[in-house]
Amino acid sequence: MVDAMKKVANLDVELSVEDQRNLLSVRYKNVVGACRASWRILSLNRAEGGSQRE
Repeated sequence: MVDAMKKVANLDVELSVEDQRNLLSVRYKNVVGACRASWRILSLNRAEGGSQRE
């Protein structure tokens, strides 16, 4: 995705609002997805740790 964004940034054309929105939404989805996956792992580890202590 980074390479694609660099290519778009180096072009001398103006992106349409729709293209800008699509690129932003894809990037947001990727960032939030990574955070969500990390949160799931932490929650799972905490839940497993709590059940082992009891």
